[in-house]
Amino acid sequence: MKHLKSIEEFKAVNEQLFGNFGKTLSDKVAALFGGNDPSKTGASGASGASGASNVAGASGTSPVTGEITNISASGDKGKNIQLLMDAMKRNGITNPYTQKAILGTIGKESGFIPKDEKGYGNTSNSRIRKIFGKRVTVSDSELSSLKNNDSKFFDMVYGKRYGNDSPGDGYKYRGRGFNQITFKGSYKKYNDLLNKENKLGRTVDLINNPDQLNDVQVAAEAAILFFKTKSQSDTMQRKYGTKDINSFKDQDTALRAIVNINAGLGNDIEGKYVSHLANATRAANQFTITSTGVSNMA
Repeated sequence: MKHLKSIEEFKAVNEQLFGNFGKTLSDKVAALFGGNDPSKTGASGASGASGASNVAGASGTSPVTGEITNISASGDKGKNIQLLMDAMKRNGITNPYTQKAILGTIGKESGFIPKDEKGYGNTSNSRIRKIFGKRVTVSDSELSSLKNNDSKFFDMVYGKRYGNDSPGDGYKYRGRGFNQITFKGSYKKYNDLLNKENKLGRTVDLINNPDQLNDVQVAAEAAILFFKTKSQSDTMQRKYGTKDINSFKDQDTALRAIVNINAGLGNDIEGKYVSHLANATRAANQFTITSTGVSNMA
C-alpha cells in the first residue's frame, strides 16, 4: 500500500478495514488536527471551494475505488438499472458514490421505468400549490376545474418558460424519462447532445417525437448526460465545492448534490425538497458498494 496523503484517505481506509470502529477512530484522529485536511479536494462541501482545492477531481478521476455489484431488481427494472450503469461508464462516471446517488435519484423519480409525468387531477389544490408555487395563477375553484384538463394544466405551470413558447408546449414537453426531464429547451439541449455524442448509434428527434425520451436506451443516455452537464456549473461549485461529478469522497455529499441537481441547483434540498433527499436515500440504500477504498491503494 502506498503512503496515504490526507486525513480523508486515512478515514476511508480505516472504515474499509474496521467498519464503524474505524470510522470512530478516524473521527477522533481528525479532531486532533481540527478536522482540517490540507490536501482536501473540495468535493464534500462549499467550504472547500477556494483556490486549487478541486485539483484532485479536475481530471475526472474518482478519488475512491469501489463497485456496485448487487443489481437485485428483476425484469425490466433490473435491465434498466444495468442500462444506466452502462451509460454512466460510457460517459466516464466511475465514482461509486456518484453512481449510487444517481441510481437512488432515478429510483425515486421513476422506479427505473421511464414514464410521462402524470396528471394532477387527483391531487389536492394545496399540494399542487406547494409543488408549483407561483406558477399556479388561478383561484381554487378555477384550479379544481383546470387540473382535470392535462393540456391546459401543464400549459399553466410549464408554459412561456424555458423554450415552451407555443400553446400546448407545456403538455407536449412535460416530464419524461428516467428523471423527468421537462421543458422544450431541455428536450432540445439533450436532443442535440445525444446526436452530437452519437453513443446510441442512431439519431433521435425529441422535439418532434418527445415520447422518444421514454425509450429506455434514450432515457438512460439522456439522464446521465443531464447529471453530467448540470454538475459543471458555478452553483455546483459554490454549494458542493466541485464541478467534477467524479470527485465525491462520501455518500452523503454525493446524494445531496445529485438530488439537488435533479431538483434544480437553485433550490434548497433542506427545505421544500427535503423529502426528495429522503426518498432518494431510501432508493439508493438497496445498492451496495463493494471494496470501497482510496484510489492510491496498490
